[in-house]
Parts: sequence; structure tokens; C-alpha cells
Amino acid sequence: MADAPNTVTIVVDPEFGERLCAVAKETPVWIVDTPLNRAAVEVAWNPEQHLPNGVTTFRVEPNSTPEEWCAKILGTVDLHHGEYSQDPPYAVVEVIGTPLTNRLRQAFSEYELNAFAERVSGFRASRSISAG
Repeated sequence: MADAPNTVTIVVDPEFGERLCAVAKETPVWIVDTPLNRAAVEVAWNPEQHLPNGVTTFRVEPNSTPEEWCAKILGTVDLHHGEYSQDPPYAVVEVIGTPLTNRLRQAFSEYELNAFAERVSGFRASRSISAG
């Protein structure tokens, strides 16, 4: 899934569950805190999993949409994985659980993530070559 340590994954699929550990082996993961995902997170947090990347949960309004959840968590992800928090900073965000929409294009563009690739389960946003 990821090709560099500067990739972060945001999971807004409320039923992602058991697939979490495979993704967390590749990138840091921010995952929506639902009962099914919470059970998988507790497994991922077990030291015996030997996951090199962190898994962080985030709470959401259940009446909101995965698109809204993704847009709202993006600033926090930037804070924790951006240029003031890690070197090198993240340059790619993999999103699982919502399609790419105009609203999300705009939200990601505010963080200079302007190159998009749609995927079956979501999309990838990355900094374009010209972005500094």
C-alpha cells in the first residue's frame, strides 16, 4: 500500500475491523473509533503485534458522514505528521472508507495535497512534484 515512511492512512470505514493490522504494518493509521474498529485497535496495540507504525483512534459524530469525518480529522493528522512534528513530513495520505469528493479535494488541497488517485475503497492524496 505505501511506498515511503511519509505516508499516513486515514480510515473512515466504520467496519474496517480486522484489516487494520495489515495496514498498520505499512503506515501510521488514524481510524474512526467504532465498536468493530475499537476491537481491532486493541489487538493492534498489543506489543506482540510488532507493528512499527502507530494506530490512533478518533471519535466522530455518528450522524455525520465518512466524508465529513475525513475532512475534520485532516488538520489533526497534519499537526501530528507535518513538518513541525516529523522529518520528513508526510507527503501522501491514503484514505479508506469514502470516495474522493469535491469537498475532500478542497480540504486536502489546503494542505498542499493536490494530486489524487481514486481507489476502490477510497483515494490517495499526495503532494504534487511542484509543491514545496
